[in-house]
Amino acid sequence: MPFNTNCPGCGSLGPCGCSGDQCDFVSSDNVKYIGPNLAGTGIQSCDDLTVALQKIDNAIALIEAQISPTPPTTTTTSTSAGPTTSTTSTTTTGPGYYSWYLGGLANIANPCTSAILLPILYTSVPVLANGVVLYTNTALTTTYSGYIYITNLSTRWTVSSGGVLSAANSC
Repeated sequence: MPFNTNCPGCGSLGPCGCSGDQCDFVSSDNVKYIGPNLAGTGIQSCDDLTVALQKIDNAIALIEAQISPTPPTTTTTSTSAGPTTSTTSTTTTGPGYYSWYLGGLANIANPCTSAILLPILYTSVPVLANGVVLYTNTALTTTYSGYIYITNLSTRWTVSSGGVLSAANSC
């Protein structure tokens, strides 16, 4: 097998497992996006593919950060006084819910990335899993109804009556 001079450090095989003439690659720095500016990702006409992919990766990371649940806060204070031990404990608990940014899917055949961003949904537990109930309010009294399928971009669930998640599948 010939040494791949187009890919320094790749050895005799290219990064895609090729060799010889099959390894004539074009750098992503030399491929330009020509089209309208894309407000959702910040990609501009004439951005090279490397920059476009970095902007897409950054947009995905921001979405994933929003999807992460907001946990309830808990603070505990203890005091002791005097020769005899007297302990006072005060526990302040924040909201008893977790916030989720999820997407709704009209069709289970849709890829998870084609989801419609929903208003914030809430749960009483810190994980999304089969059997968890979704609510539309922080009091956890109004169950979610709407899209039959919900996603967090990595898992897709069916939402049954009462806002209960079931039939989890990887995206």
